[in-house]
Amino acid sequence: MAKSLTLKQENFCLAYIETGNASEAYRRAFNTERMKPETVNRNAKAMIDDSKIATRLVALKKPVIEKTQLTLERVLLENMNVAFFDIRTILDNDGAIKPISEWPPEAGAAISSIEVLEQYEGSGKDRVFVGYLKKVKLVEKGGALDRLMKHLGAYEKDNKQKENNPMFLFMQQIMGSALPVIKNPHLIEGEIIDDDE
Repeated sequence: MAKSLTLKQENFCLAYIETGNASEAYRRAFNTERMKPETVNRNAKAMIDDSKIATRLVALKKPVIEKTQLTLERVLLENMNVAFFDIRTILDNDGAIKPISEWPPEAGAAISSIEVLEQYEGSGKDRVFVGYLKKVKLVEKGGALDRLMKHLGAYEKDNKQKENNPMFLFMQQIMGSALPVIKNPHLIEGEIIDDDE
């Protein structure tokens, strides 16, 4: 336990590492029976914002991060493997799926599941095994691309481009100004005229 923390603060830190939820960690470490949920949430946020708590959380996370070798580079590489995976790398020239031993390493990140079904022809005594039907399901690429775009700041660049785009500025001015009122031909002195009448 860090010397500058109370026992309850230390328990909060340990519960937060376990659950990843500040409010739940606060409920585990403190007596919250008479507290409203909003109070628990507010107190939990104050704990997370406390510099001593933040320092302790970093110290508690460090061995886990080192043990799992979790780095920003590794996370980015996994997202790149998903985003840029080419299905053709696991297919032979006839379009059949290659043996797994021949797949490139990035296939492990990009493929979420493989389904192998036995195929038969005929029925009863005449039923004959003819091969396997293999279905490969890929991890959805859009999410990985989105995370990479955010990491690269591409959306911020896009937003700045919009701000400097004369057409975008013109549209903003129009939207913020009073536009001329176009009279509805179906409205006369506040009454709606039904065309079917």
